[in-house]
Amino acid sequence: MEILLAAPTGRAAKRMTEATGCQARTIHRLLELAGGPDNLAGASGRAVFAKNEENPLEAAVIIIDEMSMVDLYPM
Repeated sequence: MEILLAAPTGRAAKRMTEATGCQARTIHRLLELAGGPDNLAGASGRAVFAKNEENPLEAAVIIIDEMSMVDLYPM
């Protein structure tokens, strides 16, 4: 079963990796935030994620730590 672990910050993802022994990533890295600092905004003026409704994550389970820190757009 494919299980993905993520957290809103790099520090939280690192701690999650240490606690579980499984690789955790930031939510932005998990969703593959596209572009560099100069071209993060899409036509809507928001960040562009490569993983989205048309290109979903392939996993049976996704565990996100500190979910209360996640804003609406990545959600």
